Amino acid sequence: MPSPAEAPRSRFELQGRSWRADPRIDAVRRDLADVRLAGRIFAPHYSRAEPLYAVTASPVRAARAKDSPVLSEILPGERFELLELSSEYGWGICVADGSVGYVAAAALSETAPDVSGATDSTTDKGSDKGSDFVAIAEAQIGAPAKPGGRSPAGFNCTGLVFYALAGAGRQCPRFCDLQRSQLGSALAEDAALERSDLIFFDDHVAIMVDGDNAVHVTAKEVVREPLADICTSGSYGDIVARRRMA
Repeated sequence: MPSPAEAPRSRFELQGRSWRADPRIDAVRRDLADVRLAGRIFAPHYSRAEPLYAVTASPVRAARAKDSPVLSEILPGERFELLELSSEYGWGICVADGSVGYVAAAALSETAPDVSGATDSTTDKGSDKGSDFVAIAEAQIGAPAKPGGRSPAGFNCTGLVFYALAGAGRQCPRFCDLQRSQLGSALAEDAALERSDLIFFDDHVAIMVDGDNAVHVTAKEVVREPLADICTSGSYGDIVARRRMA
C-alpha cells in the first residue's frame, strides 16, 4: 500500500481564522494534517487521503503504540481514509464514526472485504427496532464491555449511544464530551426523567429506558439497572448533565 503524497505548507494559505483542532476528530498533528484542512490550519506538511478498508475489527488508538489509549474501533468493511502509513500503523480517519487515530496496518486493505454474509458476534441484534434508539440499546443487554467498542461484539458507554442512534438513522458524535454538548437539549434540574433521556457523568453516559431505569455499559457488560444504583455505585461520580432527545 503506497504512502500518501505530502505537500509543503508554503503552497497553502489560511482562508480564515485558525481554530483549535480536536485530534480525536480533526486529522491534524504537529507534523502533518489532512490537506482538506489546509485553508483552516497550518502544518509543516499536508497529506491527501487514500481510501482503505478494514478487513478485521481493530482499535483506533490515540498514538502509534499497542498500549496507547483506545479511542474507538473500525469494523470489517468500513472505510479508512489513510493519511500516513508506517510498517505497523496507518494514521487517518475512520469514516463510520469520524474518529481520527492509528489503526494496525495489517487490519487495512485497498480492497473492501465482502461482509454481506457475516454472521459473527457483530450481528445487529437491534435491526428490527426501527427508529427507537432506546430499544436498539436495550437489545444489546448482555453484550460485553470493550474499550472503544461500538458493536455487539463489545461496547464502551459512548459506543453504545453511538450504535443505538446510528441504528435509528440519527447523527451522533463519538466521544462523551461531544455527545454531552451536542445531543438533545438540557433538562431543568427538577424535570422528571423520561424514556430516551441521556444522563451524563464526567466520563460516562447512560440511556433512560423509563423514569427510573437506564441501560449503560459497566466494566463487564451492557446492563439495565436503576439510575439510583448507577449514581451510588461510586464508579462514575456525580451527574454533570441531563439531556432530552427530541
